[in-house]
Amino acid sequence: MTTLLQIIDGDSEINSNLQQEIPKWLDPSRGYNYKIVAILGCQSSGKSTLLNLLFGTGFQVMDESRGRQQTALGVWLGKAADLTTQDEDVLVMDVEGTDSRERGEEHKAFERKTSLFSLALAEVLMINLWASDIGRWDAANYSLLKNVFELNLQLFQRSKKNKTLLFFVIRDHFYDAKRKAGTPIELLTPTIQKDLEKIWNDIIKPEDFKESRVQDFFDFDFTGLPHKLHAPDEFEEKVAGLKTRFFKAEQEDYLLDKKYKGEVPSDALPAYIGRVWQTIKENKDLDLPSERQMVAVFRCSQIMEAILASFNEQLKPLRKILREQNKEVEDFASQASRLMHEAVGQYNEQSMYYEPAVSEQKRQSLNEQMRKELHELFILQIKFISTNAVNFFKDSFHKQLPSDGKAARNFSELAARTTEQALNYFDQRTKGSIPENTDWDTSLDRTTLQELIDDFVTVQRKKQLELLLQEVQTLLKKSIYNPISQHMDKAGPTMWTDLIKLYEDTQVKTAHTLRESLQGFKCTEQEIEERLNALKESVFSQFRDLFREKVKGNLAAKMLSKFNDSFKYDSSGIPRKWTPEDDVPSHFKTSREKGSHLIELFSVLRVKPELKDVSVFDPSATIDPEYIILTPEECNQQIEIFKRDCDAAYNQAVYEQEHAGRKAMMGPLMMGLIALLGWNEAMMVLSWALFNPIFFIFFLIIGAVLYVGYAFDMLGVYGSVIRHVLNGLYVEVMKFVNQKLNAPQGLAPKPKTD
Repeated sequence: MTTLLQIIDGDSEINSNLQQEIPKWLDPSRGYNYKIVAILGCQSSGKSTLLNLLFGTGFQVMDESRGRQQTALGVWLGKAADLTTQDEDVLVMDVEGTDSRERGEEHKAFERKTSLFSLALAEVLMINLWASDIGRWDAANYSLLKNVFELNLQLFQRSKKNKTLLFFVIRDHFYDAKRKAGTPIELLTPTIQKDLEKIWNDIIKPEDFKESRVQDFFDFDFTGLPHKLHAPDEFEEKVAGLKTRFFKAEQEDYLLDKKYKGEVPSDALPAYIGRVWQTIKENKDLDLPSERQMVAVFRCSQIMEAILASFNEQLKPLRKILREQNKEVEDFASQASRLMHEAVGQYNEQSMYYEPAVSEQKRQSLNEQMRKELHELFILQIKFISTNAVNFFKDSFHKQLPSDGKAARNFSELAARTTEQALNYFDQRTKGSIPENTDWDTSLDRTTLQELIDDFVTVQRKKQLELLLQEVQTLLKKSIYNPISQHMDKAGPTMWTDLIKLYEDTQVKTAHTLRESLQGFKCTEQEIEERLNALKESVFSQFRDLFREKVKGNLAAKMLSKFNDSFKYDSSGIPRKWTPEDDVPSHFKTSREKGSHLIELFSVLRVKPELKDVSVFDPSATIDPEYIILTPEECNQQIEIFKRDCDAAYNQAVYEQEHAGRKAMMGPLMMGLIALLGWNEAMMVLSWALFNPIFFIFFLIIGAVLYVGYAFDMLGVYGSVIRHVLNGLYVEVMKFVNQKLNAPQGLAPKPKTD
């Protein structure tokens, strides 16, 4: 066995000869090539026995024949005897057991000091605990670990660079896999790890370590040992295996790994031990009973929960407005700030007599909980503010649009002004909704609002641009209707020259009007070009549609009118009186050609130079269908109608010419001869009329009509009317027959030699 050295005695005094004693068996030239292993555990739990078996030390062990009693007082230091397989010295610290009856109520202060002392010095801290105590707070020394963790973090952790290994030795562990009796070690370790994580989360941490985890400073390892008396063979086997983990560096589960390297060279160790113990003794928190902290935690938690419950109760009116009435709270920030201020004030007043650190921690927790509750409502508040801002924008935007339904020529200015107003509304409302002492950010919500407004503006801009184009198209239609009608009614030789000029002038004028109107929309040059191209197509479409409408509706009438102007009227515009000397066929042919010419004039929209002389009847001509007003079939139908109308006029002219010739030949002698030869027949008819008043009146009317026609030379007109009625009846009958037989009758224009 090796020599032992008492570092701390039972009265908490440090050995004054450390500077002379430690170098006797720890070579000062070792530098950092040494390890310190310490053990913690309750009194009489076999700590010293285990150390002696593992390291060959001679720590005093309990004599069971004399009853359970305290053996090690204070802290003892020994040196591992078996160093044959590694080149590092291993110093072993045996620490006075916890929860001893000999120290009575004073044990907790001393336990905290010695435990903290061990944790500060050791690279491997063994924690000896009974398997039956796992899950228990005091029996497993969890309360002690909590205080040690907390104070170690405050006093020593900043100066440490390497982790410490916490090695849990679970005593009297039993597990029989065959009988499925006991609990395997693999199921016990998660429980201990969870307990350690909970302890770490509950301790009061310095600001530097607020977000730290227990794994940032400690590694954990676990092993189980059977009962020393009930299973001595298994116990010795387990201990032997455990011993190799301390001295066989080649093993994978080697415990004295280099990552648990000491940070004090061997020659400075005595002085360092003295400074550590001095620091621990001067820390007054270690002398206070742990109950003070526990009471502080308990009472401050109670106070916090009660105040938080009251705070939530006072939030109900705000929740009702936001969650049930679905609207924003007018003075959200002031109400929230007031409630938080009152809650913190009540907490401060009720917790002022408890541990300041605990009180402050719970105060921070209270603030966090209140902020969490308020933030949920704050999100709803901002949501409704955003909704109201969007509605405000839409209402204001629509009110500023022209009341007559026309497009807003200052759209960009209107949209920018209204957007700024909506965002200012949002900024003011959100500023009045952020409680004091919070750093809640609404920039993302503002960005979302901006995107919603931009989307709405984009849709409205498109609608307004479409409305503007419609307005320009309406003006276009009004501006070209009468000029096109006038030129088509005249159908003169310069008609297409005039119409092309009108078409081109309209293109230029409407493009200029639209370009000026688009300035209020801040369109890009590309957008302007697209709109101008669309307008150009619209000008063409309206020009074509209006032309087609006027052509298809009354082309036959126009052709007949052109024919009548030449055939029925002379060059002075006076109706013709056909005489035997007039050449009716020649006049008819010339007049019909003038009327037929309108077919070629109106069948194609000749607004392009290449369409000037093309004909729809020419099979070799290539004409874009967009420019065709009448197809060849439609032209033939119009020609057929025109031909029948011309034929009626021709027959009337021939009749009038013949009638004029007969009238010139008929004299008084012929009239007397007729009267003489027809006297008997006239008397017979007269006798019928005398005996029948109805016949008499009928013959009187017929005679009067014929006399008037003869006297005023209107008998030809009577004949023309009768022929026209019969011709019209013939046309309608033929249309009906053609429709039924599905055999349209189309005739091409007659050649000019006709």
